[in-house]
Amino acid sequence: MEKKNGKYRFLVVAALVGAMVPAINSVFNDRDVVPENVVALSDDLPEVDQKFILQNMAPFMRAYAERGQKISKRQMRRIRRKAAAGDLEAQRELASCYLMGIGCSQDVRLGIRWFKHAADKGDTVSCFMMGCLAVGGAFGTEWEGKGVEWISSAAESGNAVAQYMLSVIYSAGAVVPYNEEESKKWYDRAMAQNSPELKKQFESFRRTVDSRSKLGDPHMMFLMGVMKTTGYCEAEINEPEGVEWYRKAAAMGHDVAWLRLGECYECGVGVAADAVEAARCYRKAAELGNIEAQQRIEPRN
Repeated sequence: MEKKNGKYRFLVVAALVGAMVPAINSVFNDRDVVPENVVALSDDLPEVDQKFILQNMAPFMRAYAERGQKISKRQMRRIRRKAAAGDLEAQRELASCYLMGIGCSQDVRLGIRWFKHAADKGDTVSCFMMGCLAVGGAFGTEWEGKGVEWISSAAESGNAVAQYMLSVIYSAGAVVPYNEEESKKWYDRAMAQNSPELKKQFESFRRTVDSRSKLGDPHMMFLMGVMKTTGYCEAEINEPEGVEWYRKAAAMGHDVAWLRLGECYECGVGVAADAVEAARCYRKAAELGNIEAQQRIEPRN
């Protein structure tokens, strides 16, 4: 499937927003933090799409503007000092402050550099933040793969939202090849944690998929089909409706939608079982380059 810059930006916003909450909230705690100007931040990032970042951060800017004005210079000095001393949480907090201009002058690139610095040192939330930004297209398509690596690192460390996001990435099949087994593995791991924050992400994700699918996005149509036929993201199951969403996505050239539509006809999910129609759908998927479909139709030839 052809990659496009920012194709999946809408997929990462909900996770991005959820991940920022604890980072920003902690900024307002007047903790006993122990000066800044001794940390050498790497500047190996490509040009940053600041418009994309600012648009996604807008809800936070509105929600925390009033509180942000109350951050004292003393608090900011403490955060900077702790960050300079190597405290990863403080580095993440400082990144949030610079990114959104909370308690300091806004500097998006400097905020990203602090997030990357913390991520490179192993901070799980910063890894997830950098991954979401990269996969979302903030640094261009050449950094999408690195973004998956960051999110994977956070997921391996046990971050439930990162595990869910990794499941979505494998399910969407755009940034990385579609992989149902990997998608299910990470989804199951995320669900096993019973995270309240993850429940909020599901609700936000369902709203995003619903609105974007109605606007005619084939990838969102496909994901709507997944949710309706499987209950993914705790969606209400409606198999016939899910099949129709697969059909709409397939009509727009979505190869995995053709594959899933073939499975529905083969197994009688949401439609009457029809081996002939299933074979036709598999051929369509194969013609679009879907390897799994190509493997399935070989014995039929």
